[in-house]
Amino acid sequence: MSKGYLSAAALIIAGVSAPAMAVITPFATFSPVGTAANMKLIKSISGSVTTYKIGTQASASVNNALFGSAPVSFTYLQSALGGGFTSVKASFTFLATSVGVPFMDSNIDKLPGFTGTFSFISTEAFTDAYGTTYGVGTNLISSQLAFDGALFSGKNGGTTGALNDSTLSGSTINFSSDVLNFSQTVQRDFSLSFSSISPSLSETGTGANTTIRAFRTTGGGLFSSDPAPLVNGVPEPASWMMMMVGFGAVGSMIRTSRRQRAVASVA
Repeated sequence: MSKGYLSAAALIIAGVSAPAMAVITPFATFSPVGTAANMKLIKSISGSVTTYKIGTQASASVNNALFGSAPVSFTYLQSALGGGFTSVKASFTFLATSVGVPFMDSNIDKLPGFTGTFSFISTEAFTDAYGTTYGVGTNLISSQLAFDGALFSGKNGGTTGALNDSTLSGSTINFSSDVLNFSQTVQRDFSLSFSSISPSLSETGTGANTTIRAFRTTGGGLFSSDPAPLVNGVPEPASWMMMMVGFGAVGSMIRTSRRQRAVASVA
């Protein structure tokens, strides 16, 4: 094949692959199994420093520092996975720490600066739309390289809250997975939502001595990125389109060249 054909094909493919406007796309979600508390916030005070920890609980008591894992239902939202796996059973482990100072903004308690890790490990085998079977112990998604800059917030006196983090706000978030490929993502975020906070959210103390009261809660969440992650081993639709358009263009040019040579030989 001549260099001219390759150059033309490359130009066509480059045109097809021009990036679209950035869009943050949800790609996975999870929900608790049952209604019992699966997470908690605890605090410890040393001198003038209060350390807060939010994590999946090994014990329902907020009076100890035991953290562990919790059973959840995990769902991929990727269309390439056949519309998404519904309710894959998984073990959820989460632990984040902050030494930030809580503050109130329009009756909303806020606590910044959470840094931590999380993982979702399958506790059952599952098969995707392409017939690929994943076994027990599959890394559905994790952030073993610590995320940072997460913000907890919730209405003072209420029983709901959230822990949010986004690279768009300057935070570091790294996702990994045995199913999804995040190498091309440029923005990532996650949001954990908390319900049934008990005891209800409140602060104690004043000024620099203000602290948030420990609580237990039931948590679920959503994960997003820009662009959406790829499915490992499966070319994205745009790649298939680029290849078909490129090869089609090259084929058309080859046929045209042959016709031109045929006409020239007859002449």
